[in-house]
Amino acid sequence: MAVVLKLCWLVTKIFNHFIPFLLPPVSLSIIVLILIPLLMNGISMVMNFMRKCSKKNWN
Repeated sequence: MAVVLKLCWLVTKIFNHFIPFLLPPVSLSIIVLILIPLLMNGISMVMNFMRKCSKKNWN
């Protein structure tokens, strides 16, 4: 969880540094709010995939 937060913080820092004129903080926070659930889904999908692979390897 801390890693995800750190990644989000890093991304926001990069965005704020490079594209402040394109993305105001409001739209940036909306993007982050959209990205967090996607990241969580991706992580859980990867975890499930890893579990399936390890089960196959053991059998």
